[in-house]
Amino acid sequence: SMQRERDDALSLLSSIFDVSEVGIVVTDHHRRIVKVNDSFCRIYGWSRDALIGMDCTDIITPDERERAIKNHTFFNKTGERGSGEMKLIRKDGGIANTLFTSAMLELSHRRRFQVTTVMDITLRKQMEVSLRLAKEQADTANKAKSAFLANMSHELRTPLNAIIGFSEMMMKEVFGKLGSPKYAEYLG
Repeated sequence: SMQRERDDALSLLSSIFDVSEVGIVVTDHHRRIVKVNDSFCRIYGWSRDALIGMDCTDIITPDERERAIKNHTFFNKTGERGSGEMKLIRKDGGIANTLFTSAMLELSHRRRFQVTTVMDITLRKQMEVSLRLAKEQADTANKAKSAFLANMSHELRTPLNAIIGFSEMMMKEVFGKLGSPKYAEYLG
C-alpha cells in the first residue's frame, strides 16, 4: 500500500539521518534548529537539548554570521541548493572549519525546511597551513643557499685569479729562470 511505502521511505531516511558519519542539521524558515543527528552532536560537542530551538547562526563564528543569515534567507526563498565553507563554534569554544551543503525541503502546508550536511575539515585546513609554511621555509632556505654559493664563488675567484696569474707568469719565466725543472712541473 501507499501508506506502507511511505512508512518504509521515512524509516529509511531516518536511519540514514541517524547512522550518517556526517553531521546533519534541519532548520525551519526562522533558522531554528528542529532536528539534528548524533554525529553533529558528537563532533561539535553540543547536546541535542541545547541545539533544538536555537538559531542555527548562533553556533557560527561572528565574522561569518551575517553571510550565514543571508544564505539561509536566499536558499529559503529560491529553494536553491548551496554549499561552501563555514566556521562553527564547538561547545568547548574551539573553532571548527567545516564544509556544508544545504538543500530545501518543502513539506505539507508549504512548510519549508533546510537540510544541511556539515563535514569537519579542520585537520585538512591545518595541514594546508603547515604545508604552506614548510614550502615558505624551503624557499627561504633555497634562497639562502643560492646567496651563500654566489658569495663563496665570488670570494674564491679573487684569490684564485691571483694564484692563476702568478702561476702563468712563473711558467713563462717572465722575471727570469726558476731554477729546478721540478718547479715548472708543479706550476703546470
